[in-house]
Amino acid sequence: MCEANALCFSYLQTRTNELQWCRENGVDKDEKVMRIDRVFVQAEAQRSALVGRFCAALPHADVVIVNSEAEVRQHLHGPDKRAIYIGPRSSKFVSRFHPPHGMVCATFWKFTSETECLYGCHYCYLALTMRIIPYLRVASNLDDGVRELEAALQSEAAADRRAMFNIGELADGRLLDPITEFSRAVVPMLHHYPNGMLHVLTKSGIATISNYLELAHLARKRVIQVASINPQSIIDLTEDGTPPVIDRLNALRELQKAGYRIRLRIDPIFDLRELSPGSSLREAFGVYDELVTLVRRRISPEMVTLGSYRPNPQLIPHIRRRYPESPVLQLETHKEGAKRRITGRETFYAHIAERLQAAFSSVHVALCKETPTTWRKAELEMKPLQCSCLPLVEERRLQPCLPALPKIPIPKPIAAA
Repeated sequence: MCEANALCFSYLQTRTNELQWCRENGVDKDEKVMRIDRVFVQAEAQRSALVGRFCAALPHADVVIVNSEAEVRQHLHGPDKRAIYIGPRSSKFVSRFHPPHGMVCATFWKFTSETECLYGCHYCYLALTMRIIPYLRVASNLDDGVRELEAALQSEAAADRRAMFNIGELADGRLLDPITEFSRAVVPMLHHYPNGMLHVLTKSGIATISNYLELAHLARKRVIQVASINPQSIIDLTEDGTPPVIDRLNALRELQKAGYRIRLRIDPIFDLRELSPGSSLREAFGVYDELVTLVRRRISPEMVTLGSYRPNPQLIPHIRRRYPESPVLQLETHKEGAKRRITGRETFYAHIAERLQAAFSSVHVALCKETPTTWRKAELEMKPLQCSCLPLVEERRLQPCLPALPKIPIPKPIAAA
């Protein structure tokens, strides 16, 4: 058996087991991934196991070998969510996010092995951030990234600090994991570094969790699964091709049952009255009340971060080109610092926070990239800052073991709403 065929055969065995798990649990395979129809491979990476897995997962896709990434842009004409480039990453995998001026936010660690996303969220900042390279990129040299991660963990341990690495800033944090096997490279390594943590931010559903379920015994309580959610009526108006909210929550339920810590992001929050003219304030609040009920019936998050639509003014022309009929373009915004902001968001923050705190007695509720004034209007405590991208305050210093976390009951299964 030749090397390429051996790689494909090995992956297909793993994929067969995964699909069997999906069938047994009533889960459909992720059709979004299957829509990739062109795989560009940098010549040095063509014999890698990663490329073998992509070829096995996407047998219908055309595979194009290129000598450099510049050749990819010669093949494509504008943004293309059906194309993927696999090649060595030249930029650093490990970096720090530095908060914007005037916002209640914190510096946190990021790990980047993928950029861009297969989902079509109308409001997504990646349309602007990745406008020069508007296609999915996956690093073929993940081993280099793991070494960077280890070096950062060793440095932070010497300073008696924990470090939580965020994946999901520049790509969906879990969508491609069944193929890339990022989790299988990183979680076992984190297991050996007590100060290491992972923050997996995603809109993906239950079809993407099998690797994490198998790895649940490693780095216990230090891998946090985070879903970005919204009411289904908001998703239907502002997101194309993303899993239903119930699928995202069901994925979290399985992961919480396996022992993972769970957090949520409800971001961006929208006023339904602006997206769907004729809606009342009661209806606008009501869809978020129903979302909290849906969450309460399935999971118990330790933290929920709230955010609102906050585009860079330069993002709006990109939204107009990609989604000319999007209701997001109808939103009235005003300039506030470097971003555009929606009016009255504090009212929604306060209302949703109140519902969350009534539903979950020990939940932390935070705001994402908001001003001190907005925190005060929403009647939320900003000090000490507890938000999704950070470890809890009590676990930020390195100790022999993580502090005992409050026991969070997992709701009993109920019939789907």
